[in-house]
Amino acid sequence: MQAKASLVSLVLELGAALDEAAPGTQISLATPAVDWQGAYDYDLLSAAADFLFIMCYGYHWKGGPPGPNAPLHASAFGNYSIEWTIDDYIEWGSEGITDQLVVGFPSYGYRWPTSGPNVPGTAL
Repeated sequence: MQAKASLVSLVLELGAALDEAAPGTQISLATPAVDWQGAYDYDLLSAAADFLFIMCYGYHWKGGPPGPNAPLHASAFGNYSIEWTIDDYIEWGSEGITDQLVVGFPSYGYRWPTSGPNVPGTAL
């Protein structure tokens, strides 16, 4: 997990350099809705940055099975959802992380031709 620690170090060093060069600047990081590989250290990143911008979309993607791009709750399409994401950040983030979270929602969707009316469906 060298990359995980390196990202935290980068944000800390960047923050120190920005404070020196331009006091009052803020750092925000774009972070994923689901950390599939455990690549982000939410508690240390939230302590090092001012905001974590969660990209709450892409739960289903064009190359995957049909499903909602940004489901609010778990459903027949799976357990991952915006609700799950926020809970995950709170569980693994530092105290007070909710004041640092910025949530991005999609303004797009995908169209999947399917083999029938079943939910969840099978893409053609």
